[in-house]
Amino acid sequence: MDAKALSEVEEVEKDLKHASERFRKSKVHSTTASDAESGPKHPPPIKTNTKKLTFQNIEAIAVKKKGIRQEILKKVSGVARPGELTFIMGSSGAGKTTLLNILTGRNIKNIETEGEVIVNGRHMTPTEMKRLSAYVQQDDVFIGMLTVKETLRFAAKLRSPFKLDKVELESIVDELLVMMSLKKCENTKVGSMTEKSLSRGERKRLAFACEILTDPPILFCDEPTSGLDSFMSHQVIKALRQLTYEGKTVVCTIHQPSTSVYQMADQLILLSQGHIAYAGPAKQVDAFFGRCGYPIPKFVSSPDHFMRVISHKSFESEEEYNTRIVKIVDEHETMLKEKSGHSSTHSSRREQAIPDADSFSRTWWCQFYYIFHRSATQLYRERAVLMTKLIQTLIMSVMIGGCYFQMQIHRDYLPSFKGFAFVSVQMMHMLFMMPAMTVFWKDYPVVVREFQANMYSPSAYYLAKTTADSVQYLVFPVIFSAIMLGMANLPYTIYIITHYLVINILLSLNACSIAQSFAAMCGHLATGMTVLPIVCVPLMVFGGFMITYDAIPWYFLPLAWISWYKYGFEAITIVFFESHGQIDGCGDNSTVVEMSSQGNCSTGPAFIKDQAFEVSNLWIDYTVILAALLFWKILGVLAFSWRIRRA
Repeated sequence: MDAKALSEVEEVEKDLKHASERFRKSKVHSTTASDAESGPKHPPPIKTNTKKLTFQNIEAIAVKKKGIRQEILKKVSGVARPGELTFIMGSSGAGKTTLLNILTGRNIKNIETEGEVIVNGRHMTPTEMKRLSAYVQQDDVFIGMLTVKETLRFAAKLRSPFKLDKVELESIVDELLVMMSLKKCENTKVGSMTEKSLSRGERKRLAFACEILTDPPILFCDEPTSGLDSFMSHQVIKALRQLTYEGKTVVCTIHQPSTSVYQMADQLILLSQGHIAYAGPAKQVDAFFGRCGYPIPKFVSSPDHFMRVISHKSFESEEEYNTRIVKIVDEHETMLKEKSGHSSTHSSRREQAIPDADSFSRTWWCQFYYIFHRSATQLYRERAVLMTKLIQTLIMSVMIGGCYFQMQIHRDYLPSFKGFAFVSVQMMHMLFMMPAMTVFWKDYPVVVREFQANMYSPSAYYLAKTTADSVQYLVFPVIFSAIMLGMANLPYTIYIITHYLVINILLSLNACSIAQSFAAMCGHLATGMTVLPIVCVPLMVFGGFMITYDAIPWYFLPLAWISWYKYGFEAITIVFFESHGQIDGCGDNSTVVEMSSQGNCSTGPAFIKDQAFEVSNLWIDYTVILAALLFWKILGVLAFSWRIRRA
């Protein structure tokens, strides 16, 4: 390294140490005299709990369809020490991300693994490793409607080891913003794939900030410089280098770094075809390749040279490539034997048990409250979507209300009332069921990451998210009901209006719960939208409008028994007719033909009975609708929790 490059590295390290000390000071809570009398509010600051990571003989085999097995890693071993930045390098397909996933115990579905992952002499299970470390994955996923500061604030509330008051929370968030060079964009929305806002480098640094809130002793990063230019790559690795001054063990995969980025690494693990080609100090890799017979040419950077050596060139045969790799791997094993004199061993010392991965830092109710607040903020900021739903509700209610304009309880309007009652039930499903189905899937990757980071349980997220989303489905049914009642000329009493509103609200909430439950069970939006009508349409057919309850064939009666359409239709009919006396137009002058065409045209209770309904069934109808709502909500929670935990 020349004098100029050495000077630049020293200047960067000086700046990093200063920033690291500033952040470390923010974590120290001063104790006043009053605090001393009442006891400390927080545990006293302790020295950083450093962790040495060792992995031995890691093997990975991907199990694909039709029993095809592909070997990805072949007895890979290495060490990552506290206070050092370790790069895992290799060409595309070398197994870098797979190795990182095995070390972290995540994303290893359909992969058979063997080997040992050891931290300070303790053999780690995937559950323990998840609790002990933080993992910044290659794709940065966030809630796009939140600002940078709000994202950090939410993470701090749920991930801090102890509860923070408002002043301490803001202090830590501000220090992280400064430390990760995000202060200038703290009030900028994070954005999404379709709504650009933060740059890739800013999103990557925000991901680091969210992960280090818990002060993890080990930090893993998968391709932190992917898609970034050389300057932004340098800034991101600079942020990682900064964390090593806290005593953290930082391990990241990287494809082909620039010289300035490469010079920040302390340790290097070089993978090729699933083998370890080199594992040791980054400064000694040039000498190693010279020993293998591939000295670095003049005016060529080290990473460019050894990546070229271990990569498969298009003009060489598979045999030539394998011969070169085997030579490098054998030379590396010889070097290790010369260095150690014997195969490495590990201590059998055991450490204290690590808490289970599902022991969250906050209670379930705290998780629910914070997620509900975030979800409500999202909903409020999606005002264009809310306005669209409002316009849709207004248009549909006015059009349908126009069909029943000035409708009365009269002999001539009895068939129309049946349509009025049933369309009220049906529209609560048509208007709100499909929109509710999409509530999870935009944020699904975020939920998976946050659950894997031990922020909250899937049940807390599901119930908080659906509760916040359901607020709009309390308002829209009221608007629909008010327009329908206002345009019709039906009798208005507090009793009738209240029951009509409550029934429509319960039906809309039930429709949303059904949609959300099917979305969670199917796991794919298109599949859910295809399957849902298969269930709902048969239940609607036997809801009492297209065929009366007493005329349904016995083999279809179970569908009528569980049809919430039927119970909603019955409840609305009972509310309007149970206290109604003689129906206008059903006097003695009505002919037999007229009366038979209208059914039992005499009194309200007689009309109810003519529909094969019972006046005494009103509270049974309410009970069944509430039971259906509870059933779909519980089923949705179970399905969503299962899907998130196996993701």
